[in-house]
Amino acid sequence: MIGPHAMLSSPGTAVPLQDGWCLEPKWDGWRCLVTERHGRAAAYSRHGTAITTWLPADMRSALADVAAGGTVVDGELVKLTAAAAGPVADFAGLCRCLDSRHGDAAGLHLVVFDLLEHHGADVRQLPWRERRARLRKHLLQRATPDGIVSLISELPVSQAAHDHAVSLGLEGTIAKRASSAYRAGRSRSWLKLKARHEHPGVVLELVDHDRGPRALIALDAGGQSWATARKHVTPGQHVTVICSRRDADGSLREARIAPAGRKSEPAGAAPSRQARV
Repeated sequence: MIGPHAMLSSPGTAVPLQDGWCLEPKWDGWRCLVTERHGRAAAYSRHGTAITTWLPADMRSALADVAAGGTVVDGELVKLTAAAAGPVADFAGLCRCLDSRHGDAAGLHLVVFDLLEHHGADVRQLPWRERRARLRKHLLQRATPDGIVSLISELPVSQAAHDHAVSLGLEGTIAKRASSAYRAGRSRSWLKLKARHEHPGVVLELVDHDRGPRALIALDAGGQSWATARKHVTPGQHVTVICSRRDADGSLREARIAPAGRKSEPAGAAPSRQARV
């Protein structure tokens, strides 16, 4: 049985439109690799932290079914919350659920996107397209209740598909080479195309943080959000906050204050020139 060593995407700047690439939505959650240990499911974060005991019983049961017989899958653990425009990813709710072990587990799902081992056979060297086909068949044979575990969708390889994913509140897309093997560590065969949103606002407060200064921003569109601050930012200053998406609670994900004078670039377009677990 192989260990939980995740393949990681590299930052991308544009949707690769040439042949041989595929596109998937990028969910905002926790990476989750699932294996079987002594007849029980074992779940790990991207950094190898065991998170099995953090999960509710129905999720552990569903994962045990998926991993039964010596199967290892890779996916994203997400929490969906109802909103006026439809279900949205709730990263803050996911963290509360897992950190406290007592949070609201409703809406918790594992979106599976890769297969590392199938019935004891290591399939990491197979092309991504073949691994996906085997994963689809495996999940169809082991349907879980209420869609707790599901296969990630595949999108058309186009800028329009990326833009549509962003419009739905997703974090962006992941472009993958159809011929790529699964190799642990950072890879250029997987490209992360992050969404980019800009929100003007005013700095209300500055606090010191172990990873650098943080600023509380009053957003012009309404609401407040914390953002990574730059040097020389002062309360009362008008700034632009860049983020990847707005979370279900209204906070901005991966928010940072943009350097003054920086020209905007559309998400996933060609350039003009997340808590460790």
